[in-house]
Amino acid sequence: MILRIVSVNANWLQFCTHDIDNRLGFFQNNFSLSGDEVRALAVKQPKIITYSLSQIKVNIFVVKEEMGFNPDETKAILLKRPKIFMSSQYKLLKTFEYLHKTMQIPLEDIVKLPGSLSCREHRLKERYLFLKKLNRVQFDSKKPNYVSLLSIVSGSDSHFATEIAKSSIQAYNEFLKTL
Repeated sequence: MILRIVSVNANWLQFCTHDIDNRLGFFQNNFSLSGDEVRALAVKQPKIITYSLSQIKVNIFVVKEEMGFNPDETKAILLKRPKIFMSSQYKLLKTFEYLHKTMQIPLEDIVKLPGSLSCREHRLKERYLFLKKLNRVQFDSKKPNYVSLLSIVSGSDSHFATEIAKSSIQAYNEFLKTL
């Protein structure tokens, strides 16, 4: 674990043990993490421990207060996708607003796939509008023609156009020219 932490983020070596311990305590206290969860976080994303705490505090505020996630959901987002808390709060909010307000993706679904918050807003917009044009916007898994959030935020444009939108990459590229 130590080898991974230091090889991924050598900045750990610039901090004294006391400072690293305080930073680990910051995450433990702000997210109600167990000792095992703190260690898992440090191994999964070593850079977050030495990252600017003021930026992380801003993003904690954004996720809890502006997006409306409760403490348990915020903790789940941190443990699944710690990079969210190192992102630009403006890009994070723009992506969230598009996901939640425009696409009507419920908070629970975003918590299940927090990586969706890392997706660029314009990519979401392009894919969502293409699905809308094709009358294929269906994000309810209980209904037919369901389109998963994961399929929108990941994969190549070609895969998206042919497998998800059930169209062609040529049609998708033509559509993109109209935006």
